[in-house]
Amino acid sequence: MPATLDEQEETMRKFRRIAHFPTVIGAIDCTHIRVKKINADGVLHPATPSEEQYNRCHIKTRNAVERCFGLWKQRFRCLLRGLYGNIETARMAIVACAVLHNIAIDMREDLFPGEEAPAAGEVL
Repeated sequence: MPATLDEQEETMRKFRRIAHFPTVIGAIDCTHIRVKKINADGVLHPATPSEEQYNRCHIKTRNAVERCFGLWKQRFRCLLRGLYGNIETARMAIVACAVLHNIAIDMREDLFPGEEAPAAGEVL
């Protein structure tokens, strides 16, 4: 998690590179519960070019974040079933999984044998 202003700005630059989505410094994944969609993913019926652009940026950024969380859940099965306990313990476990995942990428450790790992520093 970005702690300093410099780290926050660097994180925002990385998210902006994905799809020109400004001022994003993080993302949260949560349990998916089937709910009838009511304007949950941006502008339901975009009427202007800026609303259409917002939807494109939102979808592209969200897809990258969801792919990353999917990889985490494959690598760390505890995230797949959910974490129990107090919020601080859950937060530390999630941060630890993120750090270990990044170390595995840097060390080129395959998630699945025979598959190529992402390049070091690659945003998923």
